Amino acid sequence: WADEDDDSEEDRQKWMTYFVDHVYTQKRPPSIAAVPNYPADNKVHEVQLRIWNGPDDLRSGNDNVDIQVEFKNGSSQTVRNANAGERWVGGSLNFLNFKLDRAVAEHEIKNVILRTNFGGGISGDNWDVRRIDVYYRKNNQLKFAMARNCDNTTCKDGNVVRFTASKKDYSMYST
Repeated sequence: WADEDDDSEEDRQKWMTYFVDHVYTQKRPPSIAAVPNYPADNKVHEVQLRIWNGPDDLRSGNDNVDIQVEFKNGSSQTVRNANAGERWVGGSLNFLNFKLDRAVAEHEIKNVILRTNFGGGISGDNWDVRRIDVYYRKNNQLKFAMARNCDNTTCKDGNVVRFTASKKDYSMYST
């Protein structure tokens, strides 16, 4: 993705390249959706996660990630297969955007959970996550909400979390 110095906003946003996995066949890059125009009501309408992979990738296929947002009133919203069955290679940065079913005040968001469905055994996946940033879209602006990152003094292996068949969930409690 690149922002070029052309005349209009639309002309500046172009795909430079996209990830090619296994066998290359020429394809048109995906279209870029316009940012929704939400009311300026000081409520969170959308959540964006930015997830930096460590060396071990998210394989996809049967091994995927769900995102769950928990609210202080006890309800929750889950996005199943948030990676859309796509592989996220080691060392990559991945963006997930999803609209909340109902707009809420920021303080009503209690927790954001990453949940995997990895199986064990010889064909089971593991996934390293180095950093997770959470942003809320309110008043039509992305607002930083929280982050979990790792340096070598706080994490022995450099990962915030390593998902395995026995470690399937990671919670990011809101303050």
